[in-house]
Amino acid sequence: FDWLGAAFRFNYSNYIEGDSTNTLDINGIDLGLQANLHFLRTERLDLYIGGIASWSRLHYRENNLQNSEVKGSGSVFGTELAARFYFGESKKFGAYLSYCYVGNYYRNLKGTDAFGNSADYYLSAEGHQIGIGLNIKL
Repeated sequence: FDWLGAAFRFNYSNYIEGDSTNTLDINGIDLGLQANLHFLRTERLDLYIGGIASWSRLHYRENNLQNSEVKGSGSVFGTELAARFYFGESKKFGAYLSYCYVGNYYRNLKGTDAFGNSADYYLSAEGHQIGIGLNIKL
């Protein structure tokens, strides 16, 4: 089964936007699993396609007079085409490049503000992601 792989997936995202009067703080955490089909493996290269299924937590906050906040959880599904490149004598360290198509689905978001208002939200977003990183082979 050298062509089949499974991985635990962890992703943390943090975005800070706005100006001095209204700052947005948006962050999320994804925890899940990924199954990979490795279709080309050499000593220094690993090309694969994978399927992603994750639980996701989203938190959005505005730092203004209303102190609006939205938080909740949902799911993430997607596919990934990726390449790992290994360098050096040990061939254990390298670079990682990926292209993903991912969908985020938050079915139970809860919004509140400083005035006691609350609302339930549903949010879905699908799109393309490009990733780059460091890779360590254990």
